[in-house]
Amino acid sequence: MRQHEQTKIALILLAAGYSRRFGQNKLLYPVNGQPMYKYGLDTLREAAQLLEVNCQVQVVTQYQQIREACSSQGIPVYINPDPDLGIASSMQIGLEHNLQMDACLFMVADQPRLTAESVKELVEGFLISEKGMGVACFQEKMGNPCIFGAKYFQQLLEISGDRGGKVLIRKYPEDVFYYQIKDPGELLDIDYSAEFKRSYPE
Repeated sequence: MRQHEQTKIALILLAAGYSRRFGQNKLLYPVNGQPMYKYGLDTLREAAQLLEVNCQVQVVTQYQQIREACSSQGIPVYINPDPDLGIASSMQIGLEHNLQMDACLFMVADQPRLTAESVKELVEGFLISEKGMGVACFQEKMGNPCIFGAKYFQQLLEISGDRGGKVLIRKYPEDVFYYQIKDPGELLDIDYSAEFKRSYPE
């Protein structure tokens, strides 16, 4: 990956949702002793250390507790004042602060099983492929994270509502690197408390 040493990539954790289906703020819900969002944050930080490119981990949130915890560690945090506008608003807030980057990776904060190695392999595969986008998937099912090259930044900024970048992945499938994840459990995102209890029994 030495040819990509100067490549600049933002690794952005989207942690601004309301968790209405979960019944409480799932991002702060304890998983084995630490809040759920922290797993995603630690995964991105570890991936940044593993990658031989210029990476910066960042967070988009609406929660003061997350903001304070990340800021105390020197992690850039951007506040989403209108999370009701949907995931596109959080993605675009992160993107607007990184228009100088060569690519932006977006990860949701409710995937506690995702590993840094998978994030690393997604980014490396995307760079080697020279495609414009990349997505983690298991067989035919697409998941998160997703990564987008600068050529798609403007179109990402034009998405509205509770739709993320997969709108573009479906629109331009020929320009996508599909990273086949080894363990489908890594793609599991927790939307309901009952789903959490099945996945993380006491």
